[in-house]
Amino acid sequence: MKKYRQERKEEIKQSRKKYNQTHKVEIHQYYSKCKAEKRLWYQTHKTEKREYAKKYQQEHRVELQEYNKKYQQAHKTKITKQHRQYYQNHKAERHEQDKEYRQTHKVEIQKYRQEHKKERQEYRQSEKGKLLNSKYIAKRKRNLGFIPLMSNPFPEEIQIDYHHINNIFVVPIPRQVHRSIGGKNHRIKVNDWVEKIIGNVGVC
Repeated sequence: MKKYRQERKEEIKQSRKKYNQTHKVEIHQYYSKCKAEKRLWYQTHKTEKREYAKKYQQEHRVELQEYNKKYQQAHKTKITKQHRQYYQNHKAERHEQDKEYRQTHKVEIQKYRQEHKKERQEYRQSEKGKLLNSKYIAKRKRNLGFIPLMSNPFPEEIQIDYHHINNIFVVPIPRQVHRSIGGKNHRIKVNDWVEKIIGNVGVC
């Protein structure tokens, strides 16, 4: 049988193509029927299916964790891209869900904030927390992008701001410098300082 299919591969391919073209309606009806039956089966066996899945997860927890870990490591870029695309496609729904959750869980949220007040404060003071806050302000309040061109080269004791060299890219500079150069042409003046002190980072 295998040999027969190999010898007549192109012939079989053309025959299937012709059949699909001349039986489009029947094929469509068949797959629609299968889809409806599958949906009906799922609806009538929802509880059993859920219980089976729960039982399977409990009995194979370690294997599933290992499998998921390996899969995530092997497909990290793909998963990140899918999550980002899903968020973009469902942004409005997510915002509504988050808003509804905050409204219906005010007590729990307040309790969590009180219990983790110290950790939240420490995170906000950390380099990562400051960076995230700067990114939030740039995006939400100033409608700017926030892509760092370099990591912070300054010592920890020096407070920094992330200066927008254009509407998308930022570079870390001392806060004292950033706030001392105000007035008209702030961006241009600070960009000149960046090129003079740090070097050419693609200022435009």
